[in-house]
Amino acid sequence: MDIKESKELLVGLELVSVTIGDIAKDGIGADDIAKLLPLLSQFQSLIDAVDGIKNIPSEIKDIDQLELIELGTQAYEMIKNIIAAFKK
Repeated sequence: MDIKESKELLVGLELVSVTIGDIAKDGIGADDIAKLLPLLSQFQSLIDAVDGIKNIPSEIKDIDQLELIELGTQAYEMIKNIIAAFKK
């Protein structure tokens, strides 16, 4: 089994978190509506992320070392991007 659903979940979490960070960093205002557009343009990624959640436990149960490294690397990059979005 691969880790497709786990990776899609991380992508979805990153999209939402970076958007929230970008909006929240200077307070919420009318100008923040434009910041939602990238999130809306990638709406299918969010649907895919949520839709595959039910398959993640079986992916994790069957994860191998290379997949673990790949998932850990993606999670690390995601966290860096989220922190950067809140600091901008």
